[in-house]
Amino acid sequence: MVYIIAAAMRDRKKRLGGGAEEPAGEAALPAVTPTPAPREWCYACMAKLSGGETVCPACGKPLSLREKPGHLPAGTVLADRYVVGLAISESRSGIVYLAVDRFLETKHSLREYFPKDLAVRGADGADVAVTPGAQENFNAGKNKFVRELRLLSRMNGLSSAAQVTDLFYTNGTVYGVTDETAGQPLSAFLETQGQISPEYALALFAPVMRQLAREQSMGLLRCNLTPDSFTVRDGLLKLEGLGSQGGNVATFLSPGFAPEELYRKSGVPGAWTDVYSLCAVMYRCMTGVTPDAASDRVYKDELRAPSSLGVYLTAALEEGLMKGLSVYGEDRFPDCDALFRAIYNGRPAGNAEIFYRPIIDPLTEDVPPAGGLREPVDNDLN
Repeated sequence: MVYIIAAAMRDRKKRLGGGAEEPAGEAALPAVTPTPAPREWCYACMAKLSGGETVCPACGKPLSLREKPGHLPAGTVLADRYVVGLAISESRSGIVYLAVDRFLETKHSLREYFPKDLAVRGADGADVAVTPGAQENFNAGKNKFVRELRLLSRMNGLSSAAQVTDLFYTNGTVYGVTDETAGQPLSAFLETQGQISPEYALALFAPVMRQLAREQSMGLLRCNLTPDSFTVRDGLLKLEGLGSQGGNVATFLSPGFAPEELYRKSGVPGAWTDVYSLCAVMYRCMTGVTPDAASDRVYKDELRAPSSLGVYLTAALEEGLMKGLSVYGEDRFPDCDALFRAIYNGRPAGNAEIFYRPIIDPLTEDVPPAGGLREPVDNDLN
């Protein structure tokens, strides 16, 4: 009877939450604490992880790397789709992050409109709060950001341009998604290669000319094209960014690539300005020689044709290149469309003398109708 009463008391203590006696010879179980789920992506390169790593097996960087102050927290998921990694670059108007589409597992560049002189981060590190009195300027910059992405989306289909795939509003600002833009700068590529063959140059620059011709048809100019304006990725030449209305003349002009009109206060830049700079970049690529500075050529023009440097081109290419490098704008092609037609439409067809095969045929590379780009909805957009 005593044994039965003791057993009943022990059972009652268990039901009421009291300290029950442990079975003899068995250790108490440790308290279980929840552990965070293993991280899925390396925020430095957005390679997928298998779990348990401390260093990324793809890029070799420690997984402890974190975002800079003022940036979106690494690992943030936007639009229920894009996982944000570390920043690639930043400017006064925004930040560009490496990101990954967690459904398709494709890498992208994610561009955030975040003007640091007009806005600050909220307490959660993601929301963007406009500083007092800056709402009008913030909205104007946001609208410009959207317009530029829409213009850039018109280049979709050209291998030289960043492909715009999405545009959406969240966190009090706007984001644009493009394909990954990481690549080797053309200037660095030329330092190791010295020069490239005319065949390869023709293939590389055909989409670039088409892109610049489209930009010029919309009134956009570059006015500062140099080898640093391009990157080489996956065997293709990428032209960074987008031109602007009237062009932005750089404070420092790159000798050899800037035409003479940019050296004069009374000089008028136009589409012919980009013709000169593009031809100068092509000349450097094929000859290994940077053209003489246009400010010197005004007084004594000693620019040599590629054939005199031992680089043999088709007549159409050499004549087009040298016309595009004319000292004065009125002697050049009026725009990149005319340059393109002179160089590529004049090539021999079905002839043994044809000596290049473009990666993408420049005469048939058409831009498909825009599709898949979500139309953002925002009351501030005019």
